Amino acid sequence: MRYLDLPEIKQLFNIYSYRKIKSAWRKLLVPEGAYLYTLNRFFAWYYFKAKRPDAYLKSLQTRHVNKLINA
Repeated sequence: MRYLDLPEIKQLFNIYSYRKIKSAWRKLLVPEGAYLYTLNRFFAWYYFKAKRPDAYLKSLQTRHVNKLINA
């Protein structure tokens, strides 16, 4: 999703399930934090319907860090 244009991302949703795309986004792009912040904020708001994308991303990033610490 990082390198795709909007029409290509739309095609992803036609090929793969919403759950699978969201899972991949959370595992691959969200952990990159500030580097992809603007892109992740857009994805959270536009594709995953987060009402408060900033807070949503912060919670996902915190959850990721906690998994790393407790692993």
